[in-house]
Amino acid sequence: MPVIRENQNRLECEVEDNGVGRTAAKEERSDEDNGRQSYGSGLAERLATISGGSYSVTDLFDNEGKSTGTRTSLGFPMISL
Repeated sequence: MPVIRENQNRLECEVEDNGVGRTAAKEERSDEDNGRQSYGSGLAERLATISGGSYSVTDLFDNEGKSTGTRTSLGFPMISL
């Protein structure tokens, strides 16, 4: 479930997933796909950059170091019209 909040004149959105994680996903991809950024991730990063916002992806792990998914965070400045 996405979390959306206003924080110091910024709109922040955070989404966590419980997938295999980026490391395992990278191992599963073919050699020709390795190093390629997904279309959605690239688009989100460009949108954040153009708007003066922020974009980050964090790998999540359990206490044993096993991957438990990722957290994607987007932040955009609030604009008064």
